[in-house]
Amino acid sequence: MVTKQGAAAGIIVGVSTVAAVTLTGVTVGSLLPYLPEPVKDLNVGIIALFLNVVVTLAVSAATREPARRNLPLAAETV
Repeated sequence: MVTKQGAAAGIIVGVSTVAAVTLTGVTVGSLLPYLPEPVKDLNVGIIALFLNVVVTLAVSAATREPARRNLPLAAETV
């Protein structure tokens, strides 16, 4: 389900998101002020986790090898 490339891309996006948020001091409330108060109180790591999962699945879907069909060998057909 998850490829090496997808996992690596997800990790990079997650770590980059946390680093950017930590360095800038951004909060969920300042990013999305129109959200209800309980949602604005969420840790920004939730956003990083969400982005990590989305990128992991997208890159894995794009880099997955096509399924191989089990074709009979020439010797088995005789």
